[in-house]
Amino acid sequence: MNNRKLPIWIFLFLLNGICLCSGFFMIISQNILNVRNTNEIQTEQNLRTFANVLNQVLQNENYSNDNLDSFFKNIATNSEELRITLINHDGTVIADSEAKNLSSLQNHSDRIEIVHALNGQGGKSIRKSTVSQNDVMYYAIPVNLNNEKMALRLSVQLESTVFFSLKQTWKIILWGLIVLLIVLALNFLISLYIVKKINILQEATVQYKKGNFAFRPLITSPKEFYQLGESFGQMAETIQENLENVKRLEIVRTDFVANVSHELKTPVTSIKGFVETLLEGAIDDKETTKHFLEIINSQTVRLSNIIEDLLNLSRLEGENKQPELLQVDIVNLTKKTIENFRQIADSKKIKISLSSTEQNLFINANEGLYCQAIGNIIDNAIKYCPENSTVNCLISKSEKNASIIIEDDGNGIPSEYKSRIFERFFRVDKGRSRETGGTGLGLSIVYHIVKLHGGTITENERTDGKKGACFEITLPLI
Repeated sequence: MNNRKLPIWIFLFLLNGICLCSGFFMIISQNILNVRNTNEIQTEQNLRTFANVLNQVLQNENYSNDNLDSFFKNIATNSEELRITLINHDGTVIADSEAKNLSSLQNHSDRIEIVHALNGQGGKSIRKSTVSQNDVMYYAIPVNLNNEKMALRLSVQLESTVFFSLKQTWKIILWGLIVLLIVLALNFLISLYIVKKINILQEATVQYKKGNFAFRPLITSPKEFYQLGESFGQMAETIQENLENVKRLEIVRTDFVANVSHELKTPVTSIKGFVETLLEGAIDDKETTKHFLEIINSQTVRLSNIIEDLLNLSRLEGENKQPELLQVDIVNLTKKTIENFRQIADSKKIKISLSSTEQNLFINANEGLYCQAIGNIIDNAIKYCPENSTVNCLISKSEKNASIIIEDDGNGIPSEYKSRIFERFFRVDKGRSRETGGTGLGLSIVYHIVKLHGGTITENERTDGKKGACFEITLPLI
């Protein structure tokens, strides 16, 4: 079933239009009611004033009943809407400005305004006219003529007054409609403006769906839409960065799998080949057997080293918590690490030296991981430096960090490879690395250890400008 959704601009227009129209009719109704109340108050005041003035005239002049009737008719001649009536204490009409035959008029003793007037008070009531069906206000006051208690009543149709004429009512309604139409037009324009901004945001979602994360919704106002547009842009940046990271990680993963497969395949193939050769009869030759077993052993050690380094790297990369850190003196700890490589270095006639600007320098570190990181760099220097080389370790401190520089006078690292030396299985000289027993994971392990300690590691030019590799590790001081 194809459900047609209502466009938002129509929805906003209808919703606001209904609210505005409801408010308009409420306001118009209230205004008309207020005008009516004002009209009633003003009409009552006018009738009271006129009745009191007329009473004074009646008191000063001696009118007979017939003369009164003519007098009332003459007064009311100038106003067709005004009616003047004089009622006796028994409710009979003595004089009336409209009636031609007084005897045809009903007894008025039960009329509310008459009851109040005959009791000595002014009285008012509003009733529908039996002739015009319009509301009529009746106001009566007590009068005393010829020593008789009577009621003088004046009446007028409310719709005929200035304050509540039909013309005035239509003016109120007309101006209200004009204001309503103006407001509805503005509401329509505002709805279109809002929809335009929403369409820009919708276009952003379409572009992002197509993969165009460079698209930015250009919205300057209102403030909320501007902030929403900025959020869309920031979201697009985050998604783009995440996608680039995913692609980069996918490349790293693919390279890692390929490298692991290659690195494991080489020693396994070698071991398998020599074992098959021995099984085919070469085992009978002791010299050949010994030579093959030595090769198998070296390949087994290499395979074990690769697996061990992979496990270490996997543990470091997947570490969800900070390693246990203790206060350690890196000057003494580095000295102990160097001593562990002294015999290997001596066998290649390589000199290892340590110098420090401080006798003791304390940081928070995991002793085992720190020694492994320093040891990996020194081990690499010994492996790849020629005989009679020198490996120098320099320790110093700045305001907030400790600096450990390890430099050698080997061939160094070409500048085009410096950005990749901390990648897993990356080697500058792959053939030579395998000959020396390197796994290609040592520097990657160092990088992650330093990172876990909140430090940094970089490969720089030697401080004295000579040829060779120079690694600098910075770690935060206590």
